[in-house]
Amino acid sequence: MNKSCRINAKSAGVIGIIGGVGAYAGLDLNRKIFEFSHARTDQAYPEVYLLTVPSVPDRSRYLLYHDVVHPGKVLIEVVDKLCTIGVDVFAVPCNTAHSPEIIDMVATYCQDKEHHIRFVHMIKETAAVITNTIVGIQRVGLLATLGTYFSRVYSQVLAKKSVSVLYPESKQDREDVHSSIYDPEYGIKSISDPIHQKAIDILQKQGNNLLRQGAEAIILGCTEISLAHSFLTFSVPVFDPLEILAQALLRAVAYTADKR
Repeated sequence: MNKSCRINAKSAGVIGIIGGVGAYAGLDLNRKIFEFSHARTDQAYPEVYLLTVPSVPDRSRYLLYHDVVHPGKVLIEVVDKLCTIGVDVFAVPCNTAHSPEIIDMVATYCQDKEHHIRFVHMIKETAAVITNTIVGIQRVGLLATLGTYFSRVYSQVLAKKSVSVLYPESKQDREDVHSSIYDPEYGIKSISDPIHQKAIDILQKQGNNLLRQGAEAIILGCTEISLAHSFLTFSVPVFDPLEILAQALLRAVAYTADKR
């Protein structure tokens, strides 16, 4: 993505990250924020607080089965902690958590809070970047969890921009993508460093299948898949929501880097 947040000044606000959804995704978002800041001294980096909260229930499990606590309730508890710290803007580095059934509760709570903490919506930011980057795009392929497919969060947001979202065609194909994230033997949630080759192979295969369906771009629609970005090669543009979110957070706090 375009690393454009480079001006001679400092951060005007404090960034918060709700981590643990999954754990490495929060770390990766923090790393990307620092990378895109272009800071050249310790003092020039933005102020960031990463709260890794493993107690947030699995978002896909909630959406598919409703047999765990509503993740939004736990996310709101973390928002209160961020408010106490003094965070100005925050993000949740989990695509599935942005399903309306979950994230609308969090967004509404933030609007009602006297602290006026601002939530940056990763899916809306991604949709804006896609349509601004590829003018006239009509079809984009999505690699994601079963929960994200089920909630159709990307379809709902991109439909407003006249873009259709393609999913892997068969139930088995969608389950294979989900397994590349969740499988205890090779899934990225279980093995993140290094990522298991089988997970990479599944994602490459299913991404290529989306291209055959007519996808003009690919969305890495799970923050665990973002961790595998450098191992995947496609003949169309690839959009990493975690990269897009990092830049959106820097813009949200009016961050500009010290060029000294």
